[in-house]
Amino acid sequence: MKQRRLRWWVRYAGPMDQEWLVKVRQELTKSAGWDEEIRHRVLGIVVELTQNVMRYACGDRGEGVLLVGEDATSIRVRTGNMVSAEQKRPLLEWLECVGSATELERKALKKLRLQEGPPEYSKGAGLGFLQLARWSSIPLWFMFVPSAKGCYFFELEAAVRLPVMQNPILIPATEFTPLVASDPETGTLIFEGESYPENVAAFYQDVYDWINERLTSGNPLKIVFRLTYLNTSSTKALLDLLQILEQNHHSGGKVAAIWEYKKNLHVMQEAGEELGEGLPFPFELIGVA
Repeated sequence: MKQRRLRWWVRYAGPMDQEWLVKVRQELTKSAGWDEEIRHRVLGIVVELTQNVMRYACGDRGEGVLLVGEDATSIRVRTGNMVSAEQKRPLLEWLECVGSATELERKALKKLRLQEGPPEYSKGAGLGFLQLARWSSIPLWFMFVPSAKGCYFFELEAAVRLPVMQNPILIPATEFTPLVASDPETGTLIFEGESYPENVAAFYQDVYDWINERLTSGNPLKIVFRLTYLNTSSTKALLDLLQILEQNHHSGGKVAAIWEYKKNLHVMQEAGEELGEGLPFPFELIGVA
């Protein structure tokens, strides 16, 4: 791992087996004060990485290294173990394939693997790297270091980005613009009122900047729309906003939107239906009295 101030949760070198892995998971669950979502991802990465060592390490004992460290921005998990020259090539090719794929391409690769079964060199289901790439907040880092007797020391690292506390956004409602208010702790952004500002681009730019900052930090985001009117320029601005969420979703981000409309305002129901059409992330329409 890079030189930085880390709090070490695990620093281990030696044989790895299933019984040992259970103890590591139990200790991390008990000691680390992560929230449920982060704990689930970190423990999942620990399991996949250490089982990778058990399957591919040279020798019969499944020996390797496991490091779990935390700094101010992320939790990093790295393993290292010896692999043969014959193992290196398919592992390298598969890691490069997984690393360069988009989220949609990884889903397609997973489906193909499940249909065709694991490759000949694999000692598992052949899906571990795909799952690691999905859980990791950064691209998988790996290295093969030449060692004695034609073997290589194989290092593999994944990380989970920690939520970054963000300044809230609060734009009071006016006659022409909606209330825009956030709750960073719950990851909710609310739009409420009418939207037909004189300068749509200027009004929504601050909102775009706040959303991009939140998503870039790896935080989830849910947007709740409670609009009673919007002009065509505002509709275009919301389409651009939803496109930001869609791009983040394809990169593995956790985003969602709710469109609340008054049941007697059919035009706003139709607006929500049009905005939400074809979106790949959750977009819920709710009629209210």
